[in-house]
Amino acid sequence: MPLYSVNDLAGGNPGENRPTPRTLPEPDESRTMPIPRIGRRKAERRRLLLLGSVGALLVAAPIALIGFFDDQEPIAAPGSVSPPGSSVPAGGGVMNGYSKEPASRVVPDSGWRLTHVARSKAGTVVRTHHSGKIEDTTTGWVDLGGSAGGDPVALTDVQGRMAAFVVSTEGVLTYDPQIDPDAEQPGTWLELGGRDLVGTPAVAQDSLGRMFAFVRSADGTVWETHETTAGTGAWSGLQDTGVPPVQDDPVVHINAQDELTLFALGTDGVLRTRSQHQPGGDTWSPPRAIHGTVGTSPAVAIDFQDRLQLFALDPSGEVRQSTELGPYDRWTDWRGWESWRTGPALFAERPGVAMDAKGSLVVFARDAGGAVHESFQSGPGRTGWKEWKDRGGDVVELTAVARDFSKRLCVYGIGSDGSLTRIRQSGPAAGPWTSWATDLAGDLATG
Repeated sequence: MPLYSVNDLAGGNPGENRPTPRTLPEPDESRTMPIPRIGRRKAERRRLLLLGSVGALLVAAPIALIGFFDDQEPIAAPGSVSPPGSSVPAGGGVMNGYSKEPASRVVPDSGWRLTHVARSKAGTVVRTHHSGKIEDTTTGWVDLGGSAGGDPVALTDVQGRMAAFVVSTEGVLTYDPQIDPDAEQPGTWLELGGRDLVGTPAVAQDSLGRMFAFVRSADGTVWETHETTAGTGAWSGLQDTGVPPVQDDPVVHINAQDELTLFALGTDGVLRTRSQHQPGGDTWSPPRAIHGTVGTSPAVAIDFQDRLQLFALDPSGEVRQSTELGPYDRWTDWRGWESWRTGPALFAERPGVAMDAKGSLVVFARDAGGAVHESFQSGPGRTGWKEWKDRGGDVVELTAVARDFSKRLCVYGIGSDGSLTRIRQSGPAAGPWTSWATDLAGDLATG
């Protein structure tokens, strides 16, 4: 497939079929994400006190979650929102129905069929999807072309189009704005810039529906680019986010205040966060550290109390958890699960997490032998965790955890033979689990 830069399509000559050379500017204060003076407005403090008094009621009667985990029947394409140009306050705001789920390797398409993107051993981006909303069979792998130096992720934009993002083998961030299986016209791979980029990008919509992409370079710098206006295809230049050098891929997630939060694991093992100062805003908090050290970037989910929960491995392979304490990047120290662990306890890669149909978070982690283990919240207030359950498998890489249209959890991985494999619940928040699928095919790269 031809590869153009965004600027080619904005005013250049795409017919030349050549990528536009890109270089990153030297990081300086004018190119970093703006950091305003630190301070707290008195009105915000009063609002937080009021919300805190209401919060106790919400704990007793958990509110319904929004978006992909909504308890109501889906009536529109995942991620569909009000059209671009909806009225929002200057400098920020919230667009009704924007997608609160970040990009992943498994996302629902416009027909609510789970769609998996991956990197082939040939170095291209490939896609497969389930043949129906609740069907186990898949349609086979389609080569989307492009150049994949790392793993791709997908996200639905405000126009309902499924976009894919990947770092190319040349170290450039690229994206295809339309990979939906039902699209009448497939998209074209476009360059978003960069040099010496590595790993897997983190992408999410902000509350205005703009897609934000974060990616690291080989020297550990974390870069950011975003749509200047949602759904238009116009992107900002890459900017240094100003966090210390990282050792793992960045992670991004929306919080309960409709603000994007960036997570960056430093080479010192300290995870740091930066959040938008207001929904849809263009200024961000300075980097703030979560006390303690871990060895992987976190898996992130919003719990039934609308708090972000983080799950990572420490350098020994133990699962560690940190819980959001409120706005302004306040978190608990990292804590371990030793008190209720059984089984191997030590794991080999970043865990995965999702919310089940009953509102409990479920964590999955792979051991060095390829088996996947499951633990989920339990007890009063969901403050405890069940002992690990061995779900078996011959998995060399855990790729995604997702809920299908019928609210069953599905766990995906790449098997030792390079094919896609999957297990799922037999019903919403109910076992038994299926056996690992052996008919999903694929010749997929790992690592």
